[in-house]
Amino acid sequence: MSAARSAGDASGGAIASADAVRSDGVPSPDTPNDAATNDAVPTDAGTTDAGPTDVGPTDAGPTDAALDGVVAAAWQALRRFTAARIALGRAGVAVPTAAELEFRLAHARARDAVHLPFDADAVAAALRAAGHETLTLASAAADRHVYLQRPDLGRRLDDASRERLAAWRQQRGAAPAFDLALVVADGLSALAVHRHAVPLVVALRPHLPDWTLAPVVLMHQGRVAIGDEVGAALGAACVVVLIGERPGLSSPDSLGLYISWAPRVGLTDAARNCISNVRPEGLAVEAAAAKLAWLLGEARRRRLTGVALKDEVDEARPRLGAQAQENFLVDAAVASTGTGAGACTAQAGGVDAPGPPGGAGSEGRATRDGGVSDDTGEAGAAGGARGADATGDAPRSAVMGPSTGTENQGTADRLVRPDPTRPRPP
Repeated sequence: MSAARSAGDASGGAIASADAVRSDGVPSPDTPNDAATNDAVPTDAGTTDAGPTDVGPTDAGPTDAALDGVVAAAWQALRRFTAARIALGRAGVAVPTAAELEFRLAHARARDAVHLPFDADAVAAALRAAGHETLTLASAAADRHVYLQRPDLGRRLDDASRERLAAWRQQRGAAPAFDLALVVADGLSALAVHRHAVPLVVALRPHLPDWTLAPVVLMHQGRVAIGDEVGAALGAACVVVLIGERPGLSSPDSLGLYISWAPRVGLTDAARNCISNVRPEGLAVEAAAAKLAWLLGEARRRRLTGVALKDEVDEARPRLGAQAQENFLVDAAVASTGTGAGACTAQAGGVDAPGPPGGAGSEGRATRDGGVSDDTGEAGAAGGARGADATGDAPRSAVMGPSTGTENQGTADRLVRPDPTRPRPP
């Protein structure tokens, strides 16, 4: 029985044992309760009675939250912006039961994703139906337990796979070299590969009309670096490894894409580019395919990948501006504190625009790739030093940075220039 089913049985048992209570904690109207249908209760006169009869209709009683014993978090409205476990509330000093059961279920799903067998045959059939030739290979890790305990074995091919690749190349003869090799590896989440690998390959192909593709390699028990050996054996100029990423508690099916130019055994992570979190709740397949195609084009033009190749696909579109903050926390803070807001400057795609208020302002160039930023500008105190207060007075010290409301006017000045009339401590 899988870990997820065990967690589900446990939660189901808890629900079954409390089936007389609605999910909101209120007794079900068609379920007997102690006051209305309990067995006869002895009275002082020795007779029995179905219950108290000298009281009128009862009021609505305590609220559902009080019956549940759950105190809601004051900031629970922010949960709509993220799948992270925030603002769960509390029951006494503990996590509410529903949140605890959801956590256990997510943990079980993550463990199942790690141990789910890779169905290479099904993936190969889907790829062939889309017009792609396939090869199925395996790493030197003999099984899942060895794979998890020996990451180094997952980075190299086993002997049988090397012999198969050598025979395939010999059969191919002196045909032209490939521009690109795609390696689909189970990694730490075969679930991610089952769900997103084929759609990604299908979405990528129209972006690369002038690229010659090697057969798609399906790799059992593979790690990222195994793509370098496969790419070199296939004679490809570039290799992309589509691999299941380590599952998170809200993302058991996240797919990662790793790009290496001139693949060869021994390349380090510094020589690769990565696009992470490809899944509907993260980076959509179509967007990932477009980003990957752009990086591949730049890799071929510059003949390199890794730290020297930055994802600049979004830089032509300014992210910050007076009319579009794109930061719900900043917008909410400005709306709640009044009319005043200081400004720092940020550069996005070569456009200087007013940035969000605060003392950690930055100036420079930032590129984003699936949530990873590369900030090359000066930040922090220098950004704060450039701020001006809500009334346009003299710039404040870098100690404070810009103010977000009129109630803070003059605070920085008092901190920077102490009141001379105040007595000094002994």
